[in-house]
Amino acid sequence: MLREDFGIPAANLFLNLQEQDCMAVYRLDTCGEMCPIPIVRTKVKLKELQPGDLLIVTSDHSCTSRSLAETVQKMGHRVEVREVAHGVWEVVIEKV
Repeated sequence: MLREDFGIPAANLFLNLQEQDCMAVYRLDTCGEMCPIPIVRTKVKLKELQPGDLLIVTSDHSCTSRSLAETVQKMGHRVEVREVAHGVWEVVIEKV
């Protein structure tokens, strides 16, 4: 489920990201971690990826998901936030 209430304009969202459309898919589990740790870990991981690669960051904190999405969008990457279970979000990032 796409959450537009994260403060990211809908026009900037990269809807319906498909894993098969990307070069490689990576996952990063940040459940139980509080900011800024998930943001730092995500930035480090993104440096390892190639343009077109997909990074899916899992978080169990809505504020972390929101902050992470805003941060990577400002970095110029494409991002989508979706709630995959009650209290669990995925921030899907395509490295640009």
